[in-house]
Amino acid sequence: TSNAGPLNPHQYSPNQMYAQAMVYEPLVKYTESGKVIPWLAESWKVSADGKTYTFHLRKGVKFHTTDFFKPTRDFNADDVVFTFKRLIDPNFEYNKAYPAEFPYATDMGLPDNIASIEKVDDNTVKFTLKEVDAPFIQNLAMPFAYLQSAEYADQLVKAGKAADININPI
Repeated sequence: TSNAGPLNPHQYSPNQMYAQAMVYEPLVKYTESGKVIPWLAESWKVSADGKTYTFHLRKGVKFHTTDFFKPTRDFNADDVVFTFKRLIDPNFEYNKAYPAEFPYATDMGLPDNIASIEKVDDNTVKFTLKEVDAPFIQNLAMPFAYLQSAEYADQLVKAGKAADININPI
């Protein structure tokens, strides 16, 4: 359990940013020089029309094991889909269990511009945008886009403790 306050990067970004960065990771990350590099995504491709981004995910990435959660699988596309559906879709199942607002994702226009996010296979995710968004990749390197475990979220919903995602990070 965190004593630093809520550590959910989707809702509480600037004040806990350094603590969050020790727990969560993004698809892409900024280097010290400001260049965006692959991180949990090994690579990505952008369609010719600039509206579809296909991410190939790094294999073998583990989520933390704690006294309140023991993952049964590695990080995969389900976690990316969970994270972003939670950020953009108020009718997403987890958001019904724990309604919340995501000001940073909203300010970046993600709910309005992401037409779909889909799992292609365990290690591939495809984002389709409604409009070309030149800084899309750069935005995904920001703390509001850090990824969370779909498996952990499912466990929390089943236990009736969905809000614990804010105070017991994985």
